Amino acid sequence: MTNRAQATAASGDIIIDNETYQMSPLSDEDIGELDNWLRIRVIKLARASLTGEESDAERKSVMQSAFDYASSLTWLTKGIDEMLTLDGVARFLKQTLKKNHPELDVAWLRKCIVDNKIDLSDMTDIFDLLNDIPEEPDKKKEKRRIRNKKRKVEKKKRKSAVRKSIKG
Repeated sequence: MTNRAQATAASGDIIIDNETYQMSPLSDEDIGELDNWLRIRVIKLARASLTGEESDAERKSVMQSAFDYASSLTWLTKGIDEMLTLDGVARFLKQTLKKNHPELDVAWLRKCIVDNKIDLSDMTDIFDLLNDIPEEPDKKKEKRRIRNKKRKVEKKKRKSAVRKSIKG
C-alpha cells in the first residue's frame, strides 16, 4: 500500500489545455508552502466572518480560535478536505508544477480547472493516496469505476451542449 510519503513524491505528466506538463515530487518547502496557504486561508475566513457588530471579547475569541486551529493545520492531515476544493487543487498543482514550469500561476490553473481544460482523473489517485483511507480493494475499484463513468457521462453532455450551441 502506498503511504503519504510516497504520495507526496508522486510525479508524472498532466495535460492542461492540450499541452503536457511535468509534475515534480513535493519538497519539504512545497509542503510548508501548502501548510502556510491553508493556515492563512483559515485566518482570512475568520476575519471575513466578523461583521463589526461583535464585542472586542467576541472578536478576540473568534480570532484566537482561528489561530489555534490554523496552527495545528497541515495539508496532509486536517487540511486534506480544503485541498480537495477548487482553490486547493489549483494550489497543489502549482506546487507540483513550479519546478519545471515556474511560469504557471494559480489563477491560470484555477481557470483551466473551471473551464475543464485539465483532466483531473490522474489527480484522483493522488488524492486517494493522500486520504490514506483503508478500503477493501474491490470496494475502492468500484468507487473509482463509478466515478470514472460519471465523468464520461458529464463529458458527453458537455460535448453535446457545445455541438448544439454551434449548430443553433
